[in-house]
Amino acid sequence: MPNAPAPHTSPPGKGFALWMWRLRPVFATGVAVALPGAGAAALAWYAGEVTGWLEAQQVPLAAACVVFAGALVCGVALVPTHAVSLLAGWTLGGVGGSAVAVAAVSLGAACAYPLGRALAGTALMRAAQASPRWRGVHHVLTSERPGRTAGLVALLRLSPLAPFAGTNVALAAVGVPFRWFLAGSVVGLAPRVCVVAFAGAGMAQLDLSRTADRGWLIAGLIATVAALLLVGRIARHALRSYTPDPGAPTG
Repeated sequence: MPNAPAPHTSPPGKGFALWMWRLRPVFATGVAVALPGAGAAALAWYAGEVTGWLEAQQVPLAAACVVFAGALVCGVALVPTHAVSLLAGWTLGGVGGSAVAVAAVSLGAACAYPLGRALAGTALMRAAQASPRWRGVHHVLTSERPGRTAGLVALLRLSPLAPFAGTNVALAAVGVPFRWFLAGSVVGLAPRVCVVAFAGAGMAQLDLSRTADRGWLIAGLIATVAALLLVGRIARHALRSYTPDPGAPTG
């Protein structure tokens, strides 16, 4: 059963307040995209202290710290996922680090969804509901086939062009149901998180600026194209088959 739609709070009257309300999702997404870079620089500055402390702990405690601390800093867009993945791989090895990194990033996505929804507000949802065309696309995307929606989320997550924190905010803002958001996020993020964790495990010296290799970037670009094609197909299907609710606003 699909999640109930988020309540549509009324927009402010006119002028600057209304303009700011409409751009709220854009601002929230922009901050989410820009902030992790500063966090990665701060983490790199203290990388020696962090890794030294983790290596001095028993493996279960070190793994738990990476999972929960990583989920927190990724969920609130303070640090990019690749930094957590590299740290996990460096500290816990390729296999263990991959499992811990996937857990941390997945939990971070789960935490980021309600935060992104609160920060972005309902402007995008109201805009979609105000247009019959976009209301149809939104309905088909979020209400018909869970597998297709989760697959689209997975493709977006697989792409290196879709920043983790910004995608969290955008998907929450357009009302993708949480269970499909989380399922698609886990499936799409796991491969690239594991690749980066194994890269971290093989480093002679931890370098938090490193991401995936060229081959993985090419695979991510293919996923991006596939996601765009799927969105186009969803839009065409919506325009052909969706019958708007007679009681819904027509814009």
